[in-house]
Amino acid sequence: MFCALVSIVRHLLIMDWNLCIICKKEVKNENLSCPANSKRKNVGVGYSSFVCALEEFRKLISIDVSLLDDGSGIEDTLSRNKAKWHK
Repeated sequence: MFCALVSIVRHLLIMDWNLCIICKKEVKNENLSCPANSKRKNVGVGYSSFVCALEEFRKLISIDVSLLDDGSGIEDTLSRNKAKWHK
């Protein structure tokens, strides 16, 4: 239980969900895409697509995804935090 709590606190202190989750930078005059704000019927489907692409990249190169998963799974974590990225 304590380890899980430490992991969640570490995650919340490090990840800034207002920035692009890929580059973690703010670029002026460039809007970030947020699947949670989609006007489509299948709101959040962008997170599913992102996770699928991420898994494919992980087969090719080592990527640390620990900040993208608070213990509930990457897709759920991204959705709950309204994760954004550059188009």
